[in-house]
Amino acid sequence: MAKGWFRRKKGKLVYFWYNAIGNERSKTLGPATMTDEEAWVKVGELQLGQRVGRPDPANATFGEVLDHWLAYGKTKTGQDKDDSTKKTDERNAGTTCHIGLTVWRRTCSRLKSSSG
Repeated sequence: MAKGWFRRKKGKLVYFWYNAIGNERSKTLGPATMTDEEAWVKVGELQLGQRVGRPDPANATFGEVLDHWLAYGKTKTGQDKDDSTKKTDERNAGTTCHIGLTVWRRTCSRLKSSSG
């Protein structure tokens, strides 16, 4: 069963969960008259339980996307990349690149701290 909870607000049943960074997320499932059993079925159908504790893809930073891409280690056709290609990708994403991953991470952390 999913690690979320329900609230009934303004005549609607809403499913809530926390994402990977601890932000509360929600999705309206239907009218407040819906039973909890029906709501859990709906959560399963929408696969909302898979979002609990996971990052929000819509709010991914450049660094998170790049980290995922580097860890994936596959070509466009789905074949494994050669070790030399993986090392080149990591080097190009790092400090030797004109605007490397470390610069992006510092910029993103500054932006997050100034907006919050």
